[in-house]
Amino acid sequence: SPETEPSLSRMSKLKDTIKKENVKSIIKLDMSGNNVADTLADETSAKVVTFYPCETISNEDFGRGETYATLMARNLTAIKEALSR
Repeated sequence: SPETEPSLSRMSKLKDTIKKENVKSIIKLDMSGNNVADTLADETSAKVVTFYPCETISNEDFGRGETYATLMARNLTAIKEALSR
């Protein structure tokens, strides 16, 4: 769940799985406030790719004129990037 931090044991298992399975990308939800993806990426060779859920939009994005369509385009780019690694 994006609202809770995993235990140290769970983090260790995730890190081991990422390395064992040669995971190249970790997809993280924008505005999740959760640093798990960043921590795992720092401890492995995976790269964090941000996905925008579109239920919410940051004030910064709103001020730049972002729309549902532009956020979906960003998500498409993120998915392509994650899968191309």
